[in-house]
Amino acid sequence: MKAAITGKGLVSPIGDGKEELLLPIADDGWFSAQKPNFSKYFEAKKARRTSKILKMGLVAAYDALGDDRTNLQGIIVGTGLGCVGDSGKFLTSLITYNETLLSPTSFIQSTHNTIAGSIALNLKIHQYNLTYSERIFSFEWSLLDALMQINESEDNLRFLVGSADEMTKNTFEIAKEISVYHEFEESSRDIVNKKSPRVTAGEMSCFFTLEQANNKDASLHFVKMYFQEKVADVLKNIFEELKNNGLESIDCILLGINGHQAYDKAYDEVIDAFKESDIAYFKHLCGESLTASSFGFWLANEILLKNEVPKIASIRKNKKSIRTVLIINHLKTDYLSAMLLSI
Repeated sequence: MKAAITGKGLVSPIGDGKEELLLPIADDGWFSAQKPNFSKYFEAKKARRTSKILKMGLVAAYDALGDDRTNLQGIIVGTGLGCVGDSGKFLTSLITYNETLLSPTSFIQSTHNTIAGSIALNLKIHQYNLTYSERIFSFEWSLLDALMQINESEDNLRFLVGSADEMTKNTFEIAKEISVYHEFEESSRDIVNKKSPRVTAGEMSCFFTLEQANNKDASLHFVKMYFQEKVADVLKNIFEELKNNGLESIDCILLGINGHQAYDKAYDEVIDAFKESDIAYFKHLCGESLTASSFGFWLANEILLKNEVPKIASIRKNKKSIRTVLIINHLKTDYLSAMLLSI
């Protein structure tokens, strides 16, 4: 299978990624997404009424589509927590107003599929519209859905595929209590060398347009997901997939290293298995979230188009040219995904 990545859009802690990549700043204890110039996309009145995650998703989707915002056969979104900010507002109002005089807006906008639905309503796209909420695999399932449909059709289908997850104060405090996240510290920037029992949270929205493969854009070959499998078995399966795609080696391995002292050990096995490849990482730029792999997907596309790994993301450099990138990401080693891109 193969599909070309013909457009991309990003709202993240490092901005839209169009300038030099710089380390993000944690304003709220986590890596918050930088606010784009919403006036380019919305009227002021609409921007005030639209929640943060919806604005993030809409802006990233518009940037991915570019000037062609109508020729779509589907919108597919992956989100781990959905519109958790609006969910929190609605639940808070239930308590504050003793379940009376409730505004329905937060409730209406609190569902996971609000992002995909809002994009379709704004663009007047009355086509296939689906949202995946599958923990760390949410974005991967979205990609796989589009990849399968593009390859099974004789027509040149064009899909908008993306992710969106936000961080709120309530969510962050709950996650801290159960020892998932910690407040950002200066040392956590160097997550490769300085390990912690917790990780730094982040929020972002990444969108891409996918269609039939061509010779000018980066292409997605496969999306693989593994649950509760040993890393050695996962690597064996990945090498089989690479062989099926006519590849004996990979130029760059892009890892979801997040600085957790226990869980990052799984990446050591991956690094040892690809001794000749460049090694890079991405979560020091975006933070950890259930759809952080979408940022890795964005960065892999950038690496292929520019034919180099940014110094800020590089761990080991061996190759002079980058034609293939394998993204490997996991959460607590129970959930592991692999995505292969080439150009």
